[in-house]
Amino acid sequence: MLYSDTHVRLTGYNLTHAGRVEVFSNGIWGRVCNVWGSWHQKEAAVVCRQLGFQGVIAAFSYLSDSAQFVVMSRVQCVGNETSLQQCQHDDFVNIIPLHSCQEVGVVCKPHNFYSDDSNVSIRLQGSSLPNAGRIEILYAGVWGAISSYHWDLNDATVVCRQLGYKAGAEAALRNRVYGPFIGPVWLKNLQCIGREKHMMQCAHDGIANKTERSPATRFASVICKDSKMPEELKVRLRGSHQPNMGRIEVYFAGKWGAIHPWFRTSSMKRNALTVVCRQLGYAGDSLSGHNIFCSEAVLPWFTNLRCKGSETSLNQCGLDFSSHTSVKCMNVLCTNEKAASGYALRLRGSSTPHAGRVEIKILGIWGSIFRKHGSSDRHFSSETQRVMCRQLGYDDSILDTIWLQIGQSHRVRWFRDYEIRCSGNERNIRDCISSPLPQLIRQDHNFATNLGVVCKPNVSQINGEFRILSAQSAIRVGEGKHKSMKQQI
Repeated sequence: MLYSDTHVRLTGYNLTHAGRVEVFSNGIWGRVCNVWGSWHQKEAAVVCRQLGFQGVIAAFSYLSDSAQFVVMSRVQCVGNETSLQQCQHDDFVNIIPLHSCQEVGVVCKPHNFYSDDSNVSIRLQGSSLPNAGRIEILYAGVWGAISSYHWDLNDATVVCRQLGYKAGAEAALRNRVYGPFIGPVWLKNLQCIGREKHMMQCAHDGIANKTERSPATRFASVICKDSKMPEELKVRLRGSHQPNMGRIEVYFAGKWGAIHPWFRTSSMKRNALTVVCRQLGYAGDSLSGHNIFCSEAVLPWFTNLRCKGSETSLNQCGLDFSSHTSVKCMNVLCTNEKAASGYALRLRGSSTPHAGRVEIKILGIWGSIFRKHGSSDRHFSSETQRVMCRQLGYDDSILDTIWLQIGQSHRVRWFRDYEIRCSGNERNIRDCISSPLPQLIRQDHNFATNLGVVCKPNVSQINGEFRILSAQSAIRVGEGKHKSMKQQI
């Protein structure tokens, strides 16, 4: 860590000439926030000059996973300033979630710096296997990444041979499965023919002297061919409190990763999920879905799985490496039971037994009925409401239907409002559902609401209208925001 009397310091690298930029303001050290790409070479050059260095090698910025004091944002320098404080900027002290901005860093030219990029050192990081990981280059005493722009198998083959793997590359990866990474990107636009002995012999746009924003989502990784690498694809489910439900994770090349939910056809998706459940030891039905149990720490490994459905493991299926950098994942519910049996109902979220959020139990999992904001109220009929209340043991008359806004949750949602339509004579809600099987889908609390009902109790269960109105109030207190769809009182 470098301390300075000029109210600027670099931290995080144990180097005097490189690190995260921090500024002393109003009695505290805080960070600089890069908003809308405001951090460039000329701003970094001012920091280096302020710290006594002769120039700048790289400017970079990145997303952080924590909240910190931010004392400066939207910095814009002309380039000839002697301190960062002389540049145009927003000056404030606040604790903010750093998904709103990016922290900034610099690599300054150290004293007696000599640039020789003809034979830089490289290494692989982020994997438990020596032949796989993200590629890092040592330059100016700082390990930096290679941009995934134009990254392909020819580039990866040259890197693997340089690392001693004569057979070349198994895969060239452009997502961040071997992340996270914080630091500069040293090489960009690397284009190899595949016969070069050293990657610096390939065409590229020069090392350093560039600005790279959020490199954590755009760095190159590789899997080099190695006869010792295990071929079996291990599978597990994570993200749920149920052992048979969650996001599908696959262990490959020293790293657990997710499966991206894109498939060429719906039948291919169904076949793949059948194989996953069979590999996990389940022989019954499986329900599919996406994005409900995803994690920022688990990025997509594979996509477009191609299974016939008779395979015993994913090793026997075709698959593609995913190039997606977004946090998306395939979900599954595996079971030894059948999903076509009658669906149990219950009411939750209210202090009154005949009112609350409607939940359906399918294959042992309770989930809700939902609609998206702005959808038409006509999708949900009074006949459907009566069937629900009758199945719950109350009179076949609904007093009110309420759409409840819930907080962010991993609660499963089973059906859309328009997928359940009853004529009024059904005994079980299963007979009213048009979709053969539900799906595990992410519950976006900003764009979806859950169904809540107030049933009309039997005479022996309740006495007086006051308790009925209290039931509506109980839902409002227990669930928060609501919107009444139909008044029948």
